[in-house]
Amino acid sequence: MNDQSMTPAPQQNNAASLAEDFAGPNGSYYAQEFAKIGSSRSFRPSFNMARALLGPDWYAARHLWTSVLVFAALEILALVTLARGLFKDLGFEESMRGGRIAETLEKRAAQAEAAVAEGSANAANLQRAVDSLERAVADSIAAAEAAAATGPYLAAAGLISFLLLRGLQAAVANSLLEKRFTAWRSERAMAAGLSMGNAAIAAALVVVTYGL
Repeated sequence: MNDQSMTPAPQQNNAASLAEDFAGPNGSYYAQEFAKIGSSRSFRPSFNMARALLGPDWYAARHLWTSVLVFAALEILALVTLARGLFKDLGFEESMRGGRIAETLEKRAAQAEAAVAEGSANAANLQRAVDSLERAVADSIAAAEAAAATGPYLAAAGLISFLLLRGLQAAVANSLLEKRFTAWRSERAMAAGLSMGNAAIAAALVVVTYGL
């Protein structure tokens, strides 16, 4: 019975050694995390501040390119939302519309005034048009002010979304890397370890994309 009770140890040691070979830097940490993930029947999140700070760059360094594309795309959406809330004049289009209506209103008001002075039968119709245009200008101004007021909320939504995405990346990173480790054990030709070159490429792509 003693021999049977000792048999799992070599298997565990072998798995740990493989995990360290696969992970490269911080291999012992990942060996422990992979063992915990493998022994759990449900998803096991683990938070790491470095992954939260690096985001897609960490995934690229670990050869998880699908995750890089997914998380980078979602981060772009979050940052676009943040930028719109901070820098875009959200009431601009409605203000321009109000300006065009105001120009038309000025012309119609002059026409109505002239029609009243001349006693034209069309004066009443022109005055109704003027009243309608005045209401449209007021509505446009109110809509522009309301749109501009959404800026802080839009910025907050973008910032919160970005932070949540970074938290999500930190929480699922080890599980995704463990899946790659499992695949690597069957196909050793797969890239493993930590690639700073990949991280640099991802960082450059992210900077260029965010800049656009």
